[in-house]
Amino acid sequence: MSVNEVKIKRAPTAFELRGTGPPTSRTFVLGDEDHTLGNALRHVLINDARVDFAGYCVPHPSEPVVHVRVQSALTARSMTEEDMDVVGGGGGGGPLT
Repeated sequence: MSVNEVKIKRAPTAFELRGTGPPTSRTFVLGDEDHTLGNALRHVLINDARVDFAGYCVPHPSEPVVHVRVQSALTARSMTEEDMDVVGGGGGGGPLT
């Protein structure tokens, strides 16, 4: 490995649900993802009239995770599951685990 090569570590988990309080507001941590999925998912969520707020961030360039924050009138989990199907091409990958 040369000096300029960087090995990016794999994320410790593929998916994590964070947040306390009302179920209409949650943060989803997606492992081994970057701005590509984060921005696409945020765009689809924002265009859904039932979503009050959607945003994403990559906490640090060396961390292979994306944090997606969702606030909606329905439960944030159900909104994200529906819109992940849109981003994924409607494959119906099933519920978030």
